[in-house]
Formats: sequence, C-alpha cells, structure tokens
Amino acid sequence: MTNRAVAEPTARCKHTPSISRIEAIAAAIPATATRLAEVGYDRGGVLEAIGARRPDLSLIGSEIQRLAPPALAGVDWRTGDGLAAIAPGEVDGVVMAGLGAGTIVAILEARPAVVATLGWLVLCPSHFEDELRPGLARLGWHPADERLVLDRGRFYEVMVARPGPDPLAPDPIAARWGPRLLAACDPLGPAWIADLRQRFQAAFAHGLVKARLGPKLMMIDEVERRLRAQR
Repeated sequence: MTNRAVAEPTARCKHTPSISRIEAIAAAIPATATRLAEVGYDRGGVLEAIGARRPDLSLIGSEIQRLAPPALAGVDWRTGDGLAAIAPGEVDGVVMAGLGAGTIVAILEARPAVVATLGWLVLCPSHFEDELRPGLARLGWHPADERLVLDRGRFYEVMVARPGPDPLAPDPIAARWGPRLLAACDPLGPAWIADLRQRFQAAFAHGLVKARLGPKLMMIDEVERRLRAQR
C-alpha cells in the first residue's frame, strides 16, 4: 500500500497521520490534567514535549534506576520501580510509553492504592500486543480514546484510558483490537493492517497455531472488514 492512501483521509476520519509518536502522546494529555507522572521517562523526550505543550502542568519523571536527568527545568526526577515513587493522590494521571503491554499492566496491578486515585492514563505500548486492553478491563478501566501513529516506519497505538466500565460495551473483537480504533475511521488503519500481515506473514503461513498473538491475529480479516466499512 502506498503512502498516498494514508495521506489523504476522507472527511469522516477522526485523526490525521502527520504527527510523531511523542507529539501524539503529548496531545493526548487531558485538558483537565494538572499533575502527572511519566513512568519510565528514559531520555525525557515525552516529558519535554508535554512540558512544551502544557507549561501549566506539574511533572514527575520516574525510572527504575537512577539516570542522569535530562536538562528539563521544572520536572521532579525520581527513582522507583513502576509507581513505587508516586504517592496515592499525588498526581491525577500517569503516562507510560515505550514499555511492553505486560509490563504496563503489571505496574498498574502492583500499586492499586495509587491507581485508585488516578483519573486517566496515557499509554503507548512498545509493540503490537494482546495484553493491554484485557488487563485494563480486569482493573476496571477502559480505553476512552485511541489512535494510530506512524513514526519512522513503525506503527504505534496511543490510548487514553479512564476508570470505569466501557460505555461502548465492545464485542470480543473490538475489546481485543480497540473499540475506538475500529470505530473512529483512523486513516492509518488500512496501512496498519497491511503492515501486520507483512510482519506476521510466517505465522499466517503456518496457520497461527504456534504464534503467541495467534488468537488476536485470527481476527484480522474481520478487523480489516470493519475498518473498510468506516471509510
């Protein structure tokens, strides 16, 4: 599939693809946010983008081991495992990007007292997965907004999660793939599916029997049909 098909979304589409992963994460921070923490800040690029976009925010950056803090003024740099460095009620939301979905879920499950005081999460898993949405559902959270981002040749899913049951009551396919990704007419959807078919072509060739993501990938034809129906 060519980039031209991606670059010319229809009027019905909700998002435009011309944005980087870090910019998309920064743009996803809720307007009502006042205090947030990023778990796993690495080089600080996400916090830098958030601070530039929202200088009104109080920012905390937490890493599992002490790193040389990036040269960013106004950020409270901390060391801790997951949410261990964050006190309950200290922030109204948490950002996690560049981590595996299983790691994200484990971090949330490990600190229920902190999670119970949060109003939102902005999440961007490091790879295609089948753990994040089921994990959020177990914790009593749901994806309130989702979008795709194509950054330097890689596709990412950026999600805003909120506490409470999902008002869309998604069916099993939508619950696994993202109810709002399938309903929002994201212009990157067709290219994303084509990329997944290419990346997992060996698994498809062997019937997905031994593929870790086999159960989710077996739904790809129906996912593609739904995305086409939205265009």
